[in-house]
Amino acid sequence: MWKIPVYTTKKVKGKNVKTLAFESKYPDEGQAKEARFALIHLANYAHKAPCDITVNSDGEVFVKNPSWSVGEVTIC
Repeated sequence: MWKIPVYTTKKVKGKNVKTLAFESKYPDEGQAKEARFALIHLANYAHKAPCDITVNSDGEVFVKNPSWSVGEVTIC
C-alpha cells in the first residue's frame, strides 16, 4: 500500500503548526501519484471556502480558513 498524508496548517503564537487531517491510501504507486496531484489541486482551491471540517484522532473540528498541505507519496 502507498499513502499520502494531508495536513491542515495554521499559525499558533506566530509559528505554523501542521495537524494531520487524514492519510489517503492506494494499492499501487501509480494510483497514489495521480491522487496526489488531485489532492494538491483541491488544496489549492480550499482557501476559497470560508471554513472546512478536519477529521482527526480528536474527532471533527471546524477550522476557519484552513490551509492545506499535501505530503509525499510513501510506502506503508
